[in-house]
Amino acid sequence: MKVLLPFSTIILLFTTFTNAIVISDSHLASSCIYFLRELSWNCTSLGGHMSSSTWTCQCFNDDWLGSITNCIYDYKNSTKEMNHAYHHIVERCNVRAKTNYNVTFLSDYQKNTQDKLIPVTPFLNGSSITGPVSIDDATFDYFYKSFKDYNIFIAMCQRLGWGAAGYWIAVFGLIGIYKFIAYRFTPKSLKNYANKYLVWKSDWFLFGLNRFEAIVFFFFFAYVLLACCINYSLELNAYLTTHYFLLIDLISFRTDIIGFSLIPVVYLMGIRNNPFQLLTGVSHHVMLQYHKVVAFVFFILCVVHSAIWTHYAIHIGGGYASWAADAYFYWGIVGTIVVGLMILQSFAIFRNRLYEIFLFFHNAFAVLFVVAMWLHCNILGWMGWVYSIASILVFDRVCRIYRFFKNGLFNDVQVDIVAKDVVKLQFNKPSIFYFFPGCYVYLTFIFPNNVPWYYSFQSHPFSLLRSHEESNKMVLYLKAKRGATGQLLKINSSNIKVLIDGPYGVLPFGENKNDDSNDKVLGIAGGLGISSILTYFNERAKSLDDMSKYKIIWYINNIQYVDILKDNLEYLIFEKNVSVDIYYTGDSGSNESEIQNCHSCEKDTDSETDSFTPKSSFNIIHSKTKIEEVLSQNSAEQRKIYCCGPGSFVKELKNSLTFGDDLICENHTW
Repeated sequence: MKVLLPFSTIILLFTTFTNAIVISDSHLASSCIYFLRELSWNCTSLGGHMSSSTWTCQCFNDDWLGSITNCIYDYKNSTKEMNHAYHHIVERCNVRAKTNYNVTFLSDYQKNTQDKLIPVTPFLNGSSITGPVSIDDATFDYFYKSFKDYNIFIAMCQRLGWGAAGYWIAVFGLIGIYKFIAYRFTPKSLKNYANKYLVWKSDWFLFGLNRFEAIVFFFFFAYVLLACCINYSLELNAYLTTHYFLLIDLISFRTDIIGFSLIPVVYLMGIRNNPFQLLTGVSHHVMLQYHKVVAFVFFILCVVHSAIWTHYAIHIGGGYASWAADAYFYWGIVGTIVVGLMILQSFAIFRNRLYEIFLFFHNAFAVLFVVAMWLHCNILGWMGWVYSIASILVFDRVCRIYRFFKNGLFNDVQVDIVAKDVVKLQFNKPSIFYFFPGCYVYLTFIFPNNVPWYYSFQSHPFSLLRSHEESNKMVLYLKAKRGATGQLLKINSSNIKVLIDGPYGVLPFGENKNDDSNDKVLGIAGGLGISSILTYFNERAKSLDDMSKYKIIWYINNIQYVDILKDNLEYLIFEKNVSVDIYYTGDSGSNESEIQNCHSCEKDTDSETDSFTPKSSFNIIHSKTKIEEVLSQNSAEQRKIYCCGPGSFVKELKNSLTFGDDLICENHTW
């Protein structure tokens, strides 16, 4: 499954992407259409070039059908080109005029009218058409060349779009090559420099990205900006008849096609079963960082494209109402609005406070956007991009369902409320479940009937901890908030059923598989992030008798957390010689009741440092000591650090690291 998942996805995407470069518009058909609109069919004043009223007038006009089919037949260069042109007419008439034509119908129409053609010359002065017309080379060549050049421009836009998507394939490919091959050959000094000043460093103005991620995004943004600005050398022609219309039409197409090319990239970065994570070792947290910034660039391109055609429809194209009446136009509007809403609700102020509502609407909007693009493009072409994002969503859901069944479908979970807002869950490891340090799972809780039904359709990610007592027992700790996790505090049952989707995470590679080369190993955690640290330490404890170079540094604001993990901590302290420093950052006045409830420690009233003396051997310090100071107190030439905690906590730690440090960070702040 580990190999089949990424490669099968890539094959699937390749087959859909290749269809995306197929341009629905035939330059032969377009040439004939726009040439015939020079004649008096009493249709051209009814709306824009995509207006349903215009196409209805044309497609039900026998003379127009005879003229268009014979024009295509007479100027084809091959049967393939002729069939492409016929398909173009069929799609336009069937969608715009609600006809039921097919290629055979048009071919038969051509054969039945070819002996009835009238030379076009008498009708070029505006007189009404009295039958199907034939077109001579001299008057048609200009139109044919115009639309051939136009389609060449569009094909160039598609190649630029491929470049935007290919940029990310190249980035992840290089990251994968480095992590799994070049990492071991890279000089230590170079790795230290890159880690200190690029990978770990985050500046306030980088919108949550570290410097390396910001550089990657900068070059991507520069490419997209350049791709939107170069090579507008197309001249005025039979379709683009004014400099103004030429400019806005070409810009619109450029931004549209490049944006379309980024849609599957955005969707791939956002799904759980991302094949590039397995192939590159890039964490889901980092993928979502890129997902956000690429989605923002895509939204900008959508707005430019939509604004251009909205302006054109209002001021030049015959009125906004006539354009908005067409399905392709208003579904384009829907698509742009949906993307804007998805980005708006993704801001931390909304996402963190109403996460489950955010998640529901984000997923619903993702599906709605596929529908909008399907209806927007079903007659315009580039449906391969739409097929690709639909297949990505389907593939992700199929993989989730597969994991449910692989993990035994409905699993029994023991629920223990171990603190006011902390829940401990335990379940037996499924028989073919591959556990590794740093992995996490998504759990879907099957609540009893007294809980609202919709909570059983939500899933949440949790870090897994393997019990140090029973290797077949999986344990996780969660801080109950609103929604599904809050319901765990209210249910009366100590056992419920869950669906397990996982494991997910980045598999250890190279030097990350052990800590043998390090002089000191620190596990630094904030709050319940300690469970991720214990995962690594417990796994190391299975193969090590003496772990004296290992140390846990734990920041908490609730002293009851010590009781929750007392057994596991004491196992590491007494049996493996691990040091444990616990920094209690809570307020001594407001949390006095919590302090008294800590069965593992007692207050040392004689201490000048106002610390807590453990009855076991915990070193509990009542202090808000900065991480930078703690790191300096635990310095070493070769130091490895495992960390997990809130986003601000992890950011402070990363900014405090020094040369020579090796960092494994479990950051599930999504």
